[in-house]
Amino acid sequence: MSIHNRVPWRTLILAAVALAAAAFPGSLELLELNRAAAASGQVWRLATGHLVHGSLYHLGLDTAAWLLAGLLFEPALGNRYWGVLAGSAICIDTGFLFLQPDLAAYCGLSGVLNGIMVAGSLSLWRSKDRRGRVGRSPAVQYDQPAWSHTGPPGPRPRSPGSGIDPGPDSTSGSG
Repeated sequence: MSIHNRVPWRTLILAAVALAAAAFPGSLELLELNRAAAASGQVWRLATGHLVHGSLYHLGLDTAAWLLAGLLFEPALGNRYWGVLAGSAICIDTGFLFLQPDLAAYCGLSGVLNGIMVAGSLSLWRSKDRRGRVGRSPAVQYDQPAWSHTGPPGPRPRSPGSGIDPGPDSTSGSG
């Protein structure tokens, strides 16, 4: 596997865009998903509202979670990543516009972050192979104890001709 396949490039690109947006004064007012502005024709806010944040603290929390989720789930999603991202954004935008009429504005990566986490988790769950290993992501642990393929920990009985003495804790009978 090449480094190109292991580095979550899509996640890094979106994190960089969110960080860049924070560097420009007034970007929140211009880019957040503002109900009145979107209704007046500023439809770009449906996409850009997910990239701006209400504070540096908000940006830091979302970006850290975004990077971790990308490391865990981007390899599992592969080429479906952009589709999941778009679908998540559409769901968040629809929910904001039609199910939350009391909210005036929405911003942040957390909504699409949850979409990536759900889709990535489902993708890893579906790819579970016969050995009990989940997915290809290096950050995902085995769902079985490490010793499950070699037997339980502790002394092993001596194999005839192996030349290995299991020691005084052996279950071979002398002790």
